[in-house]
Amino acid sequence: MTVTNEGEEKAGFSIVLHRYARESMKYDIGGQGRRYDCHSIRPGEKITIPVTVTIPSFVPPGGSECGRLLLNWNNKYSKELTIRTARKRGHPYLLHKESGWQEVGEKIRNFSWAEELFRKEYYLPSLSWEIPEPSGDSTYVYPAYSQLSLRKCIAAWKLSGNKVLGEKAAQYLRGLCHKEKGYLTKWQSYFVFVESSGEYERGDYKEHRACSAGWVQEAEFFLEIAAAYDLLYETDFLREEDHRGLRDVLHHYMDFQDWLLTTGDGNNFQIAEAAAGFFCGLVLEEDDRVRRFLYGKGGLTELLSSVLSEDGLYFEMASGYMRLAAELLLEVCVAADNSNLSFGQLLVPASFDKSVILAPWANRKVWSGDGMPFLGMSFDRDRGGKEPVRSVKQYLNALLRCLTPEGNLFSCNDGNEQNLSLIFDKAYYVYREEGYLSAVNQERRDLLYGRGDYLCDRKLRTEPFLADGSGYAILRTGEGRGYVQAVMKYGAHGGYHGHFDRLSLLSVIKGNQTFYNTEYAWFGYDSFLFKMWVQTSLAHNMAVVDLKMQEPTPCRLVLYHNTKEYQAVCAETTARWSDPPYGGQTPYPVKFPEDKCRAEGRYILTPPEERRQGSVGEYTEGVFQRRMIILTQEYLLILDYLCAEQEHVYDVLYHPMGRLKVEPASPYKYRNRLSKDPYSAGQFITNCNWYRGEGTTSILCDYHQEATVNLMPYTEKTGLHLTASSAYEVVTGRFPDSKDTFKEEEIRNRREAMEENGRKTAAIRVRGKEAYFAGVLEVDDKELKVEALQLVDSQPVNSKEIRVTYCGGRCDRYLVENFNTKGEVSLSVIREVKENK
Repeated sequence: MTVTNEGEEKAGFSIVLHRYARESMKYDIGGQGRRYDCHSIRPGEKITIPVTVTIPSFVPPGGSECGRLLLNWNNKYSKELTIRTARKRGHPYLLHKESGWQEVGEKIRNFSWAEELFRKEYYLPSLSWEIPEPSGDSTYVYPAYSQLSLRKCIAAWKLSGNKVLGEKAAQYLRGLCHKEKGYLTKWQSYFVFVESSGEYERGDYKEHRACSAGWVQEAEFFLEIAAAYDLLYETDFLREEDHRGLRDVLHHYMDFQDWLLTTGDGNNFQIAEAAAGFFCGLVLEEDDRVRRFLYGKGGLTELLSSVLSEDGLYFEMASGYMRLAAELLLEVCVAADNSNLSFGQLLVPASFDKSVILAPWANRKVWSGDGMPFLGMSFDRDRGGKEPVRSVKQYLNALLRCLTPEGNLFSCNDGNEQNLSLIFDKAYYVYREEGYLSAVNQERRDLLYGRGDYLCDRKLRTEPFLADGSGYAILRTGEGRGYVQAVMKYGAHGGYHGHFDRLSLLSVIKGNQTFYNTEYAWFGYDSFLFKMWVQTSLAHNMAVVDLKMQEPTPCRLVLYHNTKEYQAVCAETTARWSDPPYGGQTPYPVKFPEDKCRAEGRYILTPPEERRQGSVGEYTEGVFQRRMIILTQEYLLILDYLCAEQEHVYDVLYHPMGRLKVEPASPYKYRNRLSKDPYSAGQFITNCNWYRGEGTTSILCDYHQEATVNLMPYTEKTGLHLTASSAYEVVTGRFPDSKDTFKEEEIRNRREAMEENGRKTAAIRVRGKEAYFAGVLEVDDKELKVEALQLVDSQPVNSKEIRVTYCGGRCDRYLVENFNTKGEVSLSVIREVKENK
């Protein structure tokens, strides 16, 4: 340690080891034992004092102890310095200890599934893997996701002993430290999105960059680098200069993350970055770094406290990021257990502050002066307060309750359906909970952590799940091909990856087919359509006002029924409506729409006057809305009510797949776009037909399966039966496709778009101050059964009777009271009643 006299006079000081009583390590300070005295140090003089700690032989590898050194300066003030000393561990210990790798090897020798998986996905691909050269690009070293090949290569070396594979992994690590093309020579602007090119003149903050993707992928990259380094650490594959280079690289990355985690963010970026920093600290055995990323400001423990809802789900509720969060948290659990730390069993006091993310940009509504939120989004938690703690296991248990019998998580926010078999294979390894094995698909196994014999007779429990802390009602009925699941969203917006779709019919799954997912038309974060279409209300199955975007306001659960015959949920909110953020994403350093549209090769309607990028325009007055969803084995009944002080155009939107046919009506007009408003997302729904509604309007869709990268195929037959309590119209159109340019010529060439096999949009529309809608959705792969839907007044006052009539004459009757008031809603059902036809 170094002591400097920053004063103007000579001074004396002493350094004393402060003993608590249970220390076992021996300290020597400057050769004077447990106390060092300096009687005189001149102004500006520096004195370096060696501190030696002797570790007794009985302290095992990984064992550590803290020592407190007290500096007394000139008998005027004192300062304390804490030193933690540990006995060096023997590598490896991040993915597995040596004993763990031996168990994986035995699994490969004893179980055919493990042997085949190792050979096909690890060993053979690693033999043919061509190590990328460090890039000549000034902004990154390696292409994104090449680190995934590194993990398989280093594991294949460890399990096979093939030195060729070990050398490949070492070559990859050496490339990262290359003196001319390595990590410390690359620079990338951290703040990518700025108002204009001139903004860079105010300061272009640059940071070293290892891979060609975003900052989340950068964190995943460094986690894999640390894991590979751990396995090669004590081998001859790495030279001393390689160790020096890797230490420099990992130290710089940890320095960057140490600052970054203090900015107040709490999304998937921070979970990934804290996990990567934790791995880097562990592999270098730097205890202060390890504890900083585990327990420090913005670290893993604080994130666990703040980003989970009281029902255990992750606040962003983007299905892909929910999977990513589970993957990262389980990686940390394993590495922490192997390093004598506790994370998987940790119970963290919950954070109850209203804002999940504390960064200034996420709280623009508070400080801006105009009361406008950042891009219309919400980072607030508006539900909960019952559960006082959070944990990784709580998160996994909640995820398990969200899965279909095949282990699939429904599509939500910025994510399509996800299979979590590998997640729960690893979760069983960490927790040994037999219930987790019920979510494991024998065809999707985790080689490094999956149980070898996989004996589980339990079926995955798929009971209804009301995740009230997050605001998701998951209704379920039936088994096998007859399994039906419907999800209504009435809670958390989800922040940056959230969609503006409260009270939406988020997902319908029949058997193993999906009616809708939120990534059918994915335009990427860099496109203006990410915020102007993908996340907007119009892209969802929900009621909308004036074709605008819903404000994310708190919802109230009004009713929930779970019976053998049916399940029902009803929720309400009062929300204002605005345009989507103009220009989409955080502002770009190019002019919108001219430069941005030209760069993307797309077209947007020309506005009458210039609008600031990111602006959502003016809000409407608050509009009250309610939605009730009733699930039966045969169909889904959806009721909507909206009312406001002023007149509006109310649409209830659905987005089925396939070739569309409307019965019994014929269109009375055709328009190229649903809306000519240049600020509205309605301009991207094209080739629209208008119908005059009368009685029941039925919309039938037939979808012929095509090759797809999606996890789940789409439903083959969809029947949508619509009606309203007042005069209505029906509009059908073409749902945007990610290849669309939205140019006029392209739209004209698709005049017969309803005959295409892709996704469509169907809306039932009412004009006025209030509107009452009813819809029946049935999905099947063989035949549809519903013939008609009626919505009629009934007794007592403020009651409606909804009649669903089958083709064979059967009629189901539903009596709903007070749905069109702000009173308490009641529901009664009469089913299996024969009517004369």
